[in-house]
Amino acid sequence: MEIRRRAFLRWGGLGLAAAGLKPGFLWSLSGPDPCPVPARTLLREQLADQEYPFPYDESFFECAERVYNVRKSGAGIPGFRANLSLVIKEQKALDVKVLVSETLDGLSKTSRVLSFTGVRDILDLEITGGESRRLFYQVLYREGNAAWKALSPKSFKLPNASLAGGDEIKILLISDDHTFDDADYPVPESHKAIKLSGDYVNEFMKKLRADPRSKPENPLGALKNGFCLAQTLRYIMAYEDPDVMLNLGDTNGIGAGYKWEKLGLPSPTSGLTEKDHDHICRILWLRMRKIYSSVTPSVPMYIALGNHDGEEQWNSSRIKARDWRRRLFDMPDHASSSEGGHPDGQYYALSLGGDVHNRGGAQFIILHTTAFTGASYPSRIDQWTLGEDQLKWFEQVLKTSEKDWIFACFHHVLGGWPAGPDETRKDICYGRGPLFSSKDYQDYCSPDRVEQVKLTQLGLDYGLNAFLYGHDHIFSSRKIANGLNNKELLGVSVGSSKYMGESGWWNGALWQKHYGRALGTSPDFWGPSGLTRLTLRSEEARLDYIATGFTRHSNIPDTARTGSVLSSVTVVNPPPALVSETTGLEFRMIEEREKPAGQVLRIKNGGAREMRFGLGKSEAWIRCSPEEGVSYGHWQDVAVEVESSGFAAGSYLGDITVASPDASNSPLTISVKLIVEPAPVLAPVNLRGLRMGDNPLSLQQSTILLTWQNNPLSLRTLKFRIYLLDEAGRWALLRVAALSTLSFSFRGAYRNRSYSFGISAVDFKERESDKALILVP
Repeated sequence: MEIRRRAFLRWGGLGLAAAGLKPGFLWSLSGPDPCPVPARTLLREQLADQEYPFPYDESFFECAERVYNVRKSGAGIPGFRANLSLVIKEQKALDVKVLVSETLDGLSKTSRVLSFTGVRDILDLEITGGESRRLFYQVLYREGNAAWKALSPKSFKLPNASLAGGDEIKILLISDDHTFDDADYPVPESHKAIKLSGDYVNEFMKKLRADPRSKPENPLGALKNGFCLAQTLRYIMAYEDPDVMLNLGDTNGIGAGYKWEKLGLPSPTSGLTEKDHDHICRILWLRMRKIYSSVTPSVPMYIALGNHDGEEQWNSSRIKARDWRRRLFDMPDHASSSEGGHPDGQYYALSLGGDVHNRGGAQFIILHTTAFTGASYPSRIDQWTLGEDQLKWFEQVLKTSEKDWIFACFHHVLGGWPAGPDETRKDICYGRGPLFSSKDYQDYCSPDRVEQVKLTQLGLDYGLNAFLYGHDHIFSSRKIANGLNNKELLGVSVGSSKYMGESGWWNGALWQKHYGRALGTSPDFWGPSGLTRLTLRSEEARLDYIATGFTRHSNIPDTARTGSVLSSVTVVNPPPALVSETTGLEFRMIEEREKPAGQVLRIKNGGAREMRFGLGKSEAWIRCSPEEGVSYGHWQDVAVEVESSGFAAGSYLGDITVASPDASNSPLTISVKLIVEPAPVLAPVNLRGLRMGDNPLSLQQSTILLTWQNNPLSLRTLKFRIYLLDEAGRWALLRVAALSTLSFSFRGAYRNRSYSFGISAVDFKERESDKALILVP
């Protein structure tokens, strides 16, 4: 049923009147400006609605809501968990209600109401729920006993998509907005506060939402990075419905101290106190929250921190930068992420589109390139490092990943060419360029000392699909190599939303060597302003670089329009294929002995995606555990044993059939051979001979007592044969003794003569062992 503007709504069973609200607090679902958005996101409705404050109520909040850390409830637990952050205006105390529903209609009658009273500063709350694809919520608020107010209804996608089930996942990659560079453009005193706060981007948004062709008026019109970002955000609101946004860094400016003074902040060279650092970091992180306020309530956004974001190891503001990030733009950490990570969220991982056990789907491993690399900017390529802990964590995540797709995201490569931000500087290495392989570094240093080469090899070994990075302000894609199961590994620079393309960089010799040329009918890369859209299906990934703004300071063609796809890269996951490490298993045992030791049958998916498999046996004596499994490219071990008790000597043949509904080469047949060797007949042990004294009938003779034991390994002994070596050197049989007889008395032995005896064991098949020998002097 369509909910119209004047429909009477009930909030948590209270009704609008009881809640102190006016009618009409939900969107009209009809309106002009149709758009090919596949689902109702409520983002687009905000472009036209005039009833709610946009993008937030500046009288009561410092910025808009932020939904983040949207994740599955836990391994094997259905449902989701998500965090919602509200930042209350300074000096304000608010009562807050958050209405939650799995449908837009349901907001009017939901019983899921989270209530808080007297909230100051920051409210961070957790929302949990079921298995729907989208969640709707709305924030109500009041000061004291005043009437309730409301922010616009919002919705966001839940992490319940299934790539294996045919669903699609969409990720928007944005990087290097460099709105802090707007510091370079002077504005009148009357506009300095809005320039510092970041709300000038929201002023642009207020005009762009009604008219996407709107141009900014001076004096704010000079702040072009902010305007280009606003155009990008407007495009997202109108035409995209992402599951998440990944910001690959250089966004808040805490690491760009050389811009602070022009922004109206103290200079980093002015002897800053701890209080100063705290003040600056709060302002700049809050500035970022404000700037992205049009999308943070509806799209979970995560950051791979860059070299201008304040947490660089050499930055004196890094502690306060971290503290304010945790308060205003927190990231998953080792406790909230199922893949673990850093205790402060400096590196972490996200998984989307998998099953309830977090298998399958896509994984994004977010790395921090500058937090552990040293107390000063690296002067050599090989000084760039993730640090020991982050590197170990990265390898462990890759090693244990069971995913259709795996992406590593960072601000820049852990190396790059040997130059600074531009190629004239040689005192630092800036992490510039698409240098991933050993070959890329051969002209500059010893490749085996470069950490990026190690990361690339790990990626190849464990099936990484791409390194996604920012920093260079362009869109560029290159194939690095083929890795595990012949998967392609790409390096992709995701572009920038900023205003100006760095043509000075583009003309450099190193740039052109590694990135190519900017001009011509088919440039080797694209400059700003744009974003990258990553669309994932189980069998295919597509990267589109989309134009979102236009400037004569870039290489985007005049014919392009907002939403034009300038470049596309498609990666096809190889289909699942059954692979076994062996074509046959052979077991050997001795009749009547313990069964042979078990062996391991290793099965894997030689392609990509999920491959389910099961095992069948042709013979009852073959045992397999487990009898079914799933592989995403890594080996799965199956324990194979044979149940062989009672088997007579001989050879026995069987096979194991490995079948998969997902693999085109199914089934595989693994032969199993059991060889049962006859039980050995072994000579008796502990054979002893002892003269017992004189024969009373003859002073020349005595008795020799022989004793022995059956060999404990001779399990099939039936009897013993006792022999004497005669004077001709032949063995003469003296006696056949039962198994229970373990002694024999040889009478009439001459005292002046030595005697040689032999005793053998005989089994039920009349097989005779070697003789146990003894010489009795």
